Amino acid sequence: KVKIIARAFDRGHGYLLRQAGADVIESETYHSALEMGGHAMKALGIHPFFVEQQKDTYKRVEARKSEMLYQAWEDDSEGERFDNNFRELFIQLEEKMAEEMRKDRHDKLSRSERGWTPPPKGYAENFDGENVQDITPPKEEAI
Repeated sequence: KVKIIARAFDRGHGYLLRQAGADVIESETYHSALEMGGHAMKALGIHPFFVEQQKDTYKRVEARKSEMLYQAWEDDSEGERFDNNFRELFIQLEEKMAEEMRKDRHDKLSRSERGWTPPPKGYAENFDGENVQDITPPKEEAI
């Protein structure tokens, strides 16, 4: 059997592709938006370890909510249009996403995170956005 691998330009298009029988569907903007968000957080002085934790949390929660949203769309929506039930579920799931993103993950490392250097103790408490701590390791001198 041939596997159909497709690229969707948005969520509605992805649902249509899935409904048509695509086996693998990737959103054009999902990964680039996630990476750009990570770069923006690092540019604001947020520790790379915390940025990666946030990205991992987002991917995990998005994967869970994606199936729920697809089922709601398939049950009630027409084509690329989303009905009110879908919109309400989307808003509820976005609120849950925000809640997950706010949870404190300090000292709760997953197996994949063990190679990272965690931020300094008290980092999150002292971060005010205006006075960013310099936690960049010193550059090694060339020999």
